[in-house]
Amino acid sequence: METGSEYDYFLDKKLSAGEHTCTVFKRNEAGMQDTFVGIDVDANGFKKATGKITKPELLPIKIEFYGDSITAGVCDETVGDDTYEQSQMITHNCYTSYPAIATRLLNAELSDIAVGGTGICYSWNEFIMSNSWKNLYARTSSNQFDFSTTRTPDVVVVNLGQNDFGLQDQKGGFPKDFQKKYTAFLLEIRTQYPDAWIICATGGMSAIKSSRPLASGILNSVKDLSVNDSKILQFTYRAFTYNHPRVDTHLLMAQQLVKFLQANVLAEDGSSVK
Repeated sequence: METGSEYDYFLDKKLSAGEHTCTVFKRNEAGMQDTFVGIDVDANGFKKATGKITKPELLPIKIEFYGDSITAGVCDETVGDDTYEQSQMITHNCYTSYPAIATRLLNAELSDIAVGGTGICYSWNEFIMSNSWKNLYARTSSNQFDFSTTRTPDVVVVNLGQNDFGLQDQKGGFPKDFQKKYTAFLLEIRTQYPDAWIICATGGMSAIKSSRPLASGILNSVKDLSVNDSKILQFTYRAFTYNHPRVDTHLLMAQQLVKFLQANVLAEDGSSVK
């Protein structure tokens, strides 16, 4: 992985005649800032080449994810113990995380807003998702994102709480206001996306199995809100690991999420939401 400079990446110069598709994917998590400068098409030497870039057709639905290192795919291709060593950061690959796999299985557009270490009340860094989820960048000093510049998601998947559990010993216990802040976060998402399905997911790592306050906080929040909002649902991944999940676990999580969405949210042909 190269950092700190601008780089050019060249595709195969011997492409056959006709249209070709190029996918540009940000592998690392939202907390790591990258600037994509653009694509240059050089048609020199090809008499029939137009050298034009066209936008692909919109996919049927858009799914937006809010999460921590699990949702970002941190360590998912790492061999051995979890590590954040610079030489091993290439093994943190969001493309092989459960959000990316699930959206490819569903032929859906992906928006993955995931920051390693973040939570609802506690975070291992300055960025707390419930406070700053509208930021353009994953830092507290960032300007807010202009939501009018992007497509509104049909489905929002929230998977947070692992770090609220993980930091409880350093913070003097599990946050007493977790449910209150989790509920407020969901209400903010609902205000921003009044028509989207909101899936309150848990799992991927062990916190939901180890913390009754975390589990009850999420379940009670969904129970209270769903009285007047039938498009807020709770979902638990059965697949999990005690360290960061690897690709095989992400694949299982993706398959479980796809099955849940197909049963509860998506139309039968998968081209829209219910």
